[in-house]
Amino acid sequence: MSSGFSFGGAKQIEGRREEAEFFIKAVIDPDEYPYFVSDEASIYDISSLSSEDLRLRVERAYGVRITEEDLAIPVWQLLDRLRGGGNQDE
Repeated sequence: MSSGFSFGGAKQIEGRREEAEFFIKAVIDPDEYPYFVSDEASIYDISSLSSEDLRLRVERAYGVRITEEDLAIPVWQLLDRLRGGGNQDE
């Protein structure tokens, strides 16, 4: 029986579990903590905060400024960028 739903994997997120947990606790409101984050999910998929609020919280937590485009990429890729010091194009 096919439900018509396609669930994304979480291999990349699982490989960054500790980083993802820190990120979620530092950036997302506790009442929005997700039960599951797929490899395809961006921060917009797991938080209803405005892009400005998200960018400010990331800057506070990581000391790095990010762009709205950074918020649209999968969370695991954003974690890699943050580990590398922010937007790779700057």
